[in-house]
Amino acid sequence: MADRAECEAHAGTPDEVVQAVTAVLEALWHGGFKAVAACGFEDELPARGGIGRYPCPAPALDESAVTSGTGTWWKNLMSPGKRKGRNL
Repeated sequence: MADRAECEAHAGTPDEVVQAVTAVLEALWHGGFKAVAACGFEDELPARGGIGRYPCPAPALDESAVTSGTGTWWKNLMSPGKRKGRNL
C-alpha cells in the first residue's frame, strides 16, 4: 500500500518552493523511501521529481501482466523504504 503526503506552498518564490520540495525528496530518498513529486515543476527537481529514479517498464506482451499490478516494476515502485528499525 502506498502512502501519500500532500503539501501546498502559501508563500515563497518559485525558487524557494523548488528548493523546499527538493530537500523533502532528497531526505526521503536518503532514508530509503521511494518518493515521486506530482507538481507543475517536476522538470526543475532532481530526477524529474523522482520519476527518473523509476524508469517505465517495457510494454508487456500479455495485457493481464499490465493490469495485474504484480510485475517486478510495480513491486519495486511500491515496496516500502528502509525504516531503519522504526515501525511507522
